[in-house]
Amino acid sequence: MNAVESFPKINIIEGIGIPDFWDAEIFRSALNYKAQSDDIFLVVYPKSGTTWMQVILYTLMNNGEAFDNSMGEYFARTPFLELVGERGMKNMHRPCVIKTHLSFDRVPYHKNAKYICVVRNPKDVYVSFYYFLSKIFNIQPNQTLFDTFFEAFINGNVPSGDYFEHLHSTWQHKDDANVFLTSYEDMKRDLPEVIRRIAQFMNIELSNNLLEHIATYSSFNYMKERFHKAYMAQARIALANEALDEPLPADRITLQNFNRRVMVREGTTGNWPSVMSEKQSQRLDKIFAEKTADMPGVDKLFLP
Repeated sequence: MNAVESFPKINIIEGIGIPDFWDAEIFRSALNYKAQSDDIFLVVYPKSGTTWMQVILYTLMNNGEAFDNSMGEYFARTPFLELVGERGMKNMHRPCVIKTHLSFDRVPYHKNAKYICVVRNPKDVYVSFYYFLSKIFNIQPNQTLFDTFFEAFINGNVPSGDYFEHLHSTWQHKDDANVFLTSYEDMKRDLPEVIRRIAQFMNIELSNNLLEHIATYSSFNYMKERFHKAYMAQARIALANEALDEPLPADRITLQNFNRRVMVREGTTGNWPSVMSEKQSQRLDKIFAEKTADMPGVDKLFLP
């Protein structure tokens, strides 16, 4: 296990960078999880729409139920693979949607499992990631830290590794029959259409009533007002229950510190010019062009 000096500090486990406060043994066991035929994996790089898509899938798969109608059940059906590990997966209620920030080539694979992937413009990912980590570490956002994290981001020295390697790994599988690929920008542009496509992929009949419920409960107004508060309340209940087989979406340390996380922030696209310099923007454009040269059409996913 090698520590990398960066913000935040990361450890390299099995060639993958993870935050140094994650449990290395749980993470290793997550990599060893044997995918099952009925598994549904949500494969998303950090800050690219994971919670948004998870809420959509939960509502779709639970006949229009809001996530905050039964947070205990939401907890039991939304495991974060890297934070629950192989043992934690045994306790989850099925069907569940297994969230992971692993790149596609490191996600446990089964030919009959389903893989839902969401990608996002790297500039928006970077800015959202920066604010997310600033909140976790209780650091007031400042230009020096912003610039430091920018260098770490473009060099892949951040939790979950290199954005472009993650994107490339996903792109390689975009045409697989058991893979669904969309973008944060697609979801912002025409959410009902994305929901229709997901329902078709999941073989779930989508009535107008179900579509309306999903659109309501996955709206940023609804999530921003309710998600953090409901999640925190359920985390307190879960932490008070010391049963070893209780289905939890993450390890107990993460749940104890959840108040330092903001899972639903702005929900906007194209907001990066307000904080990113023109020089940084141009550098990222150049890197994007170089790293995606063999991925024709990928840029269309990020159209506003």
